[in-house]
Amino acid sequence: MPATMTGSGSRNGPESKPIDLKWSLVRHVLLAALVGYGLVIVVLAARTESVVRRADAAVADALARHIEVRLLPFAPGARSAAPLPDWDGIVSTALGPGQCARYIDPRGASFGSVCVGSGPASEEPPLWFQHAASGLLGDLPANEHPIVSGGAALGKVVTNTLPAAVSRQLWRDLGQLGFLTAILAGVMSLLVYAAIDRALRPAGAVLQGLNRVAEGDLTARLPGFGLVELQRISDVFNEMAVRLEQTTTERAALATRLVDAEEETRRHIARELHDDLAQRLSALSAMAGTVAVAAGGDRPDIAAEARILTSAVSDTMRTLRATLSGLRPIELDDLGLAASLEGLVEDCKRRSAGALSIALTIEAPLEQLSSTAAGHVYRIVQEGLTNVMRHAGARTVAIELRARSSDRPGSRQQLVLTVEDDGDAQGDPATPSAGLGLIGIRERALALGGRSELRLMPGRGHILTVVIPIELERSGS
Repeated sequence: MPATMTGSGSRNGPESKPIDLKWSLVRHVLLAALVGYGLVIVVLAARTESVVRRADAAVADALARHIEVRLLPFAPGARSAAPLPDWDGIVSTALGPGQCARYIDPRGASFGSVCVGSGPASEEPPLWFQHAASGLLGDLPANEHPIVSGGAALGKVVTNTLPAAVSRQLWRDLGQLGFLTAILAGVMSLLVYAAIDRALRPAGAVLQGLNRVAEGDLTARLPGFGLVELQRISDVFNEMAVRLEQTTTERAALATRLVDAEEETRRHIARELHDDLAQRLSALSAMAGTVAVAAGGDRPDIAAEARILTSAVSDTMRTLRATLSGLRPIELDDLGLAASLEGLVEDCKRRSAGALSIALTIEAPLEQLSSTAAGHVYRIVQEGLTNVMRHAGARTVAIELRARSSDRPGSRQQLVLTVEDDGDAQGDPATPSAGLGLIGIRERALALGGRSELRLMPGRGHILTVVIPIELERSGS
């Protein structure tokens, strides 16, 4: 088929990757949960730091009070030099996991540093988490609590919590919170997926209706839906389908009248030329032959003129036969569509001087077509072959006429006509063509209640497909 011809396919916009709404929302839910968990990490780290500070301050205050009570009986000189004899026992009962404490006397001497283990090694967080926690919390300062009794300084208690204990506590809290977050995100994802899946389930009916309309079934209608948005789509779709059906029916009726009138005019002119002018030319040729014979040797000049007249009449009759074939082949009414198509194929082979190989396959009851419908099918094939020979630069053409049952209940059997060539496929089938070839094919297919489509396949050629109902009630007379 020529590259300038266009099909009935729709224009494709910029390609975009389709999105699954259900999984897209699930991913958004999981992303939101991940972002929320990150915020919780920051909040929980700040809360852990505050709790550690308060715990260190409480332990320091308790130890300071205990030391004040123990050191009150001593003289001022003694209380600044001697450590508490039971310091380790006092501290061990006051400290929590991972906490450390030491006593610094008034002279600045430090002694009695005690630390409580933060837990078993099996609960130790990974090194990467310890480094992350250290970077997030920073260095927690030690808590110093002075010991003053009776206006005299008795030293001070210094407490702090080991970084490993802080990261361990943060790791434990985040693990529990992460488990709960994962469960909550999973449940929410399942609920969102189920809710969207249920809400979009009617979309299958919408898609089915769109596919039916795209295939030419303008009687397709959408049912009612529970969702307001989908019900609005259903109302608009049904209204559009009704208007489109009315418009298409009116257009098809107009196209039918136009092409039927054209075909009837062609047939009438062809019949008149065949029955009148052809007969007159035959009679004139016979008369010229008689004159040539009668003149004989007596009037050679008249005999020569008669032979010239006979030759001119023969040329005129050949031109007339070509004109009749272009208007409407006589054998279409006398021998039928199949024989006419075979004659058309042979004529195209002769005109191409063997450069074009044409294969014709007929597996359809063409006799069920009315005379007018047969004329339309003949013209479609003729126009397809004409375009191939003029524009496609093809070497082979395959023409097939096959019958198939429609996949829609109650529909008639269909005739599928394909004209496939291996020519140079160029152009865009969705761009209107400057030629009238495909326009005529589309109008004839529409007049028969069918549809046409041209597909361009770069490197493989063209495929023209015409689908029409076989059982037609219109009369060709």
